[in-house]
Amino acid sequence: MSITKKVLLLLLFAALLLPNAAVAGEGMVLKNFSVDIWPEYDDPRVLVIYQGTFVNKGNSDFTGYVKFNIPKFDIPNEGQISMACEIVNGGNHSCQPYNLEDKSDYIELSWKTTRVIKPGQEYPVFLEFYYMSFTSEPLRSFNYDFASNYDIQGLAVNIKQPLRAENFKINPQPLVTNVDSKDFSIHKFNYSDLSSNEALNYKIEYIKNDNEPSITKKQQNQPGEVVSQKNELEKTNAWKSPMIYTIIAAFILVLVGFIVLGLFKSNGKKRTNINSKSSNSEFLKEKKKLRQMLVKDQITEQTYRELIEDLEEEYL
Repeated sequence: MSITKKVLLLLLFAALLLPNAAVAGEGMVLKNFSVDIWPEYDDPRVLVIYQGTFVNKGNSDFTGYVKFNIPKFDIPNEGQISMACEIVNGGNHSCQPYNLEDKSDYIELSWKTTRVIKPGQEYPVFLEFYYMSFTSEPLRSFNYDFASNYDIQGLAVNIKQPLRAENFKINPQPLVTNVDSKDFSIHKFNYSDLSSNEALNYKIEYIKNDNEPSITKKQQNQPGEVVSQKNELEKTNAWKSPMIYTIIAAFILVLVGFIVLGLFKSNGKKRTNINSKSSNSEFLKEKKKLRQMLVKDQITEQTYRELIEDLEEEYL
């Protein structure tokens, strides 16, 4: 096998491995994770908050994407992603460019970690979004499905009952219901040691005769602050896809392959030209000798022509 073919095969093999490299080092699990489902809290839609801590339980550094499954909804007509953040400096929210990928039954939201998470290290996160899951009829009814991409050591699900809601029902029944200082009833569920993609489902029903949220929404932080970079993040959403990076890297490898192949061909042409020039020089030298022999009557004209034909067959 030629060197050129070996180089191209190696580049092709490396390109095929790139998609697997994007998930190398997977070993992340969640601990102390919570899912808050608050219908009509500070918005006519449903507010959902995911927060908790990743832990790298693997044996190698993690530098990939963290992923969350959320309900399908149309942005911005039905819902919006408010915050997708790392927790830094003891509690500050550092919002990250995120990617949304349609998975048929749900949407996968992901972002790339800004630092290496070494084995045993923690990575706290916060995700907040709104979506519309029911009509404006007095009888509200919707389902919320939750399934994680990771094993979860401890999970708390908190469903907050809207103010002025009547005949509030949840299936399955909550383990406990508490009333907070603002008169919200909070229905709680607790789980431990959930395996990845283990599905939980909650059916929520209640009657509410107005379309006003329970409280007035707080003003959003200004762009440029640590917690809110939402508009710019949504613009750069597609460029953070692992598949985009894979395609770009594969394209670069193929481009390098063509450059290497071009160099080999160029070198081959140079060697051919050198050999051609060398042959022409020998031909002229021998032809000159024969011409001198003819002039000195050492060979006949007929012999001269025959010898010239032999030279042309050998050198040209």
